[in-house]
Amino acid sequence: MKIRLLILFLSCPAVYSIGQVSVRGRVTDGRQNLSAATVSLLNSDSALIKNAVTSDDGHFVFENLRRGNYLISSSMVGYNKYYSQAITVENSSVEMPDIILNATSTELSGVTIKSKKPLFEQKMDRLVVNVQSSITSSGGTVLEVLEKSPGIVVNKQNHTITMNGKAGVRVMINGKSTQLPLEVVVQMLDGMSSANVEKIELITNPPAKYDAEGSAGIIHIIMKGDADLGTNGSLGVTLGSKWAEVLGGHLNLNHRHKNFACFVDYSIVSEHNLHTYHLSRQFLYNGFVQDINDYSRRENITIQQNANAGIEFKLSKNSLLNFSFTGYSRNWDMNAVTNDISRIAKDSSLISSMGVHESNIWQSASAGMGLQSKVNSNTDISFNLDYLYYHNNNPSQYDNLFSNHYNANDGSKIDVKKTTPIQFLIATADYKHVYSPVLTMEAGLKAVTSTLDNDVLVQRFQNNTWLTDSIFTSYSNFKEQVGAAYISTIWQPGNQWTINSGLRYEYTHTTIGTPNQKNLVNRKGGYLFPNLSFEKGLAKNQTVELSYSRRINRPTYNDIAPFVFFWGPNSFDGGNTELQAAISDAAKIGYHIN
Repeated sequence: MKIRLLILFLSCPAVYSIGQVSVRGRVTDGRQNLSAATVSLLNSDSALIKNAVTSDDGHFVFENLRRGNYLISSSMVGYNKYYSQAITVENSSVEMPDIILNATSTELSGVTIKSKKPLFEQKMDRLVVNVQSSITSSGGTVLEVLEKSPGIVVNKQNHTITMNGKAGVRVMINGKSTQLPLEVVVQMLDGMSSANVEKIELITNPPAKYDAEGSAGIIHIIMKGDADLGTNGSLGVTLGSKWAEVLGGHLNLNHRHKNFACFVDYSIVSEHNLHTYHLSRQFLYNGFVQDINDYSRRENITIQQNANAGIEFKLSKNSLLNFSFTGYSRNWDMNAVTNDISRIAKDSSLISSMGVHESNIWQSASAGMGLQSKVNSNTDISFNLDYLYYHNNNPSQYDNLFSNHYNANDGSKIDVKKTTPIQFLIATADYKHVYSPVLTMEAGLKAVTSTLDNDVLVQRFQNNTWLTDSIFTSYSNFKEQVGAAYISTIWQPGNQWTINSGLRYEYTHTTIGTPNQKNLVNRKGGYLFPNLSFEKGLAKNQTVELSYSRRINRPTYNDIAPFVFFWGPNSFDGGNTELQAAISDAAKIGYHIN
């Protein structure tokens, strides 16, 4: 039996057919190319658009730029900051002349020491973005910080993120993976205040202790904390405009005593937006080229709230017990009009208009408990147990009006109700032992079980009565169990050498069923994921790196569920139950100047 599910997701922003170009260049000091220099793309009034970090040979590139006027700035520790003249981007890409940074020369009359972290820190397997060191992050969201980060491209149209040109990004918050599809995570980050974030780690070669999911790597968001005794906090308000008003606020409170600590973070943002969508298709049928053109105007209001809280108890000199709680709410409400013109024959056209009212409400809550203990001066163990609950309520109403070239009119009304509760239970155990100052070993276990129920009711208004549509009304259940084990080492055989190695094994069992077909999808299997990296220190704060890792991209429920999503009366998307996991092997050679 062929099963059809109807799952309605958030509408997509506009799809524009605009020629986009790039700006490329190289940073040197007149003698050698400079690796890991910060390059910033600014608009004509010096507002930051995007940051980049130069590659091992000093090159940088800003891609997918709209036509207009820009400025380029570049900086690096030990050099004076550089600003370019105005750059005009039109129909072709721009190749800049070499940017030459001049070494700083300062005569000291006194010494004042101030500690401030740089905006970007390049480490062996990751780039660290110190959010609190950037004034441009003030009042923004975490997604806006990511948009300005080197190597990160955020596509708000498709709700995707790529890292260094590769799809398959995994997002973690405070060491814990977000378990939702990336498109939902992107929407969540768009409502999370950057004022509550300490730093973001862009991990391109994740060690074995992290999940193997995500071929591009991991974005690890670390929230603000405070190790000082006493009570402190911050409060902020956001006022802005995109298509229309943007309103928001955030609150952060911390309290720490000798044996007790607690914190709470809260943020809220409301955005009034307009998204447009244009789809044009042509196909040959019986010797005639048929045309279908869809255009929709989707005005929506989004209200998002994020809350995080934690309590920590010091049980003894070497043991900590902590409890964490999170809450999330996203209420998206849209009114749209979609117009469709279809030329289905030489002498026949069908014109349709569809009015849509849709709400997409996500709510979630989680609770976690962790125990960390220092067995002795060289050994640490930790245990964590987390429960996560998500609920998606996605009602929508469609009002269709059809007419042909004879001006004959017909109409229909459709009402859709969809609810999707999702539950996760996650347990981890980790062990770390320092054998000597040059050798450290880590090992651990992880178990995850998840369930998802998708209940869809579709009704059509006929003869003044709402009747259930048996084709699209459906119920399905998704279950997945994952077990993992890992071991990793960090070895420094000499003063200039660091070798990281690890091996992770993951076993996954995934099923999707319906009342009539229990195992529509039934997949099980295990994979090994090795990783190995070498770093050699050279003279004058220079390093060379060689690394290899294996990662996996598994299809999500949204990818493999046989759903349909209507863009218009004649256009829809669907899932594919035949999709398989994709394994990727990546090797990297790098050269860095700190």
